[in-house]
Amino acid sequence: MKTLVKTKVNPVDMKIGITTFKGLRNGRLLIETHNKQEIDALSKTINKMCGEELEASKPRRKYPRLIIYNVPDELNIENAKELIMKQNSELCTEQEDITPRYLFKDKRK
Repeated sequence: MKTLVKTKVNPVDMKIGITTFKGLRNGRLLIETHNKQEIDALSKTINKMCGEELEASKPRRKYPRLIIYNVPDELNIENAKELIMKQNSELCTEQEDITPRYLFKDKRK
């Protein structure tokens, strides 16, 4: 599988920097690049050039997480969703997509 990808796809011509190129135990091939645009370009090229033998897919997290620091004390979990949506209207997401989970406090509160 490695040789098939190496012969049909040339990342040097596409100006893509590959950081990891290794075969996995389950018969898959792991290719890592520096940024998302390179991954998109490489997966489109692999699907176009090797479409009958291989299929490139990008993994995505099922539940991506984000930690927000320096939150004011008057903010609680119930009103956090509305406040985040009001402050970030350009996100174009639904309120059901955001679910606040925990409110951390360290030793300095």
